[in-house]
Amino acid sequence: MTFINRFDAGRQLGAALLTYPFVDPVVLGVLRGGVPVAAEVAHVLQAPLDLCVVRKLFSPGSPSFAIGAIGERGAVHLDNSEIAKLQLSRDDVQRVIRFELAEVLRLGELLRDGQPLSLRDRDAIVVDDAVTTIDTLRAAARSLRDHGPRSLVLAVPVGDLSLLGQLHAEFDRVVCLCAEPMLGAAGARYHDFPPVSEAEVAGLLAGARRDAETERSPEHRAKPEARHVADDARSPAEVLET
Repeated sequence: MTFINRFDAGRQLGAALLTYPFVDPVVLGVLRGGVPVAAEVAHVLQAPLDLCVVRKLFSPGSPSFAIGAIGERGAVHLDNSEIAKLQLSRDDVQRVIRFELAEVLRLGELLRDGQPLSLRDRDAIVVDDAVTTIDTLRAAARSLRDHGPRSLVLAVPVGDLSLLGQLHAEFDRVVCLCAEPMLGAAGARYHDFPPVSEAEVAGLLAGARRDAETERSPEHRAKPEARHVADDARSPAEVLET
C-alpha cells in the first residue's frame, strides 16, 4: 500500500476509523508530520483537532544519538541503555530534559493559540505519519495519560510491525493500515513526503477551529452527532489492528 501524500493517508485512515465506536473523540497530531494526517482524520470523524507535542532527547556530546523523548507536562521516556553506552551523567541528562521541555512548551503555546483541548473521559486518537521509532510515541502516551482520557488510541497509515507491537504497552489500541516488517524510512510508503513547517501546522489547526465554529453556528445545517460507520469506510478486514 502506498499513499499520495499525508493528506491522502489521513483520508484513508479516517475512513477506516469510522468503523470504531469512539466516544466524544479528540484527534491529536504528532508534531510535525503527523498533523496533516490528523487533520484529515479529524475531518472524516467530525472530531476536534489538537496537537501532541513531543521532542526527542539527544545526547549533548553526540547530537546524532537519541537518548529518549519528552512530552508535555514533562513526561519522559529515557533509553537507559543508550545513556549508559554514551556514559552520560545524571546532570547531562537533566540539562537535555530542561532544554527540550522548554521547547515543547514554546511550541505548544505558539502553534495552538490557546489551551489544549480537554481529554477527560474522551477517546484520544494519536495520529502520526509513520512508526519507525517509538521513543516519541512512548513519551506522548505517558503525557496524555495524565489528562484522563477514556481510552488512548494510536492510529497510523504505516508502521514497523515489531515497533507497533511494542506500543501496545502504552496505548489501549493500535491501528495501522499498512504494517511491515523492517520498515525503513518514514516516507517509504509515500509518493510525496515533504517536511512539515510550523506555519503549516498552525494553519491546519486554525482551519480546524474555523470548521468547528462554522458547524456550531445557528446558520449551519445540523449534522448527526457522530459518524461511526460510512458507506465508503474501509472494511475491518482491510485495517490491521496490531
